Amino acid sequence: MLKGIDISVWQRGLNIASTGAQFVICKATQGTTIVDPCCDSHYRQAKRLGLKLGVYHYASGGDPIAEADFFLKNIQGYIGEAILVLDWEVQQWRTDWAKAFLDRVNALTGVKPLIYMSASPCNSYDWSAVAGADYGLWIAGYPNKYNVPVPPKPEVKDMPYKIGDWKFWCIWQYTSSAG
Repeated sequence: MLKGIDISVWQRGLNIASTGAQFVICKATQGTTIVDPCCDSHYRQAKRLGLKLGVYHYASGGDPIAEADFFLKNIQGYIGEAILVLDWEVQQWRTDWAKAFLDRVNALTGVKPLIYMSASPCNSYDWSAVAGADYGLWIAGYPNKYNVPVPPKPEVKDMPYKIGDWKFWCIWQYTSSAG
């Protein structure tokens, strides 16, 4: 199992080498106007270290096509070497919004992006169209209240959360800090 981190401007100045991460997923954009000012420096630092890479777009809930286009415009140099992710934390009931964004990114890049969300919206809404289109799941759920070994095994039976319409997850974010 690989251990990794997701980072943004909130981790400005982070020495990635000191984290022990094997992959880094950097916040790239948000909505249609925000570019994370640390994305490129974080990305280049992780790349120099030989780590696996990813970039994500934090959904603001505006026009999904415009947000996807803005994301892609700002990550051109990363396509083909980084996984692409939609960070879905707003308007969780709008699964059609998420599907439109993911479809647009896939259509323009040929890359199937992942979708990130916490366990609650993953199980509270109908994600069958997203899961059925083979968009992978990055689920956030912190098992410290469960008797779950950390790091957990990447098997559905070991996940203390239901994962909605998905058969498996690609990434499980099981802590929000080191460890």
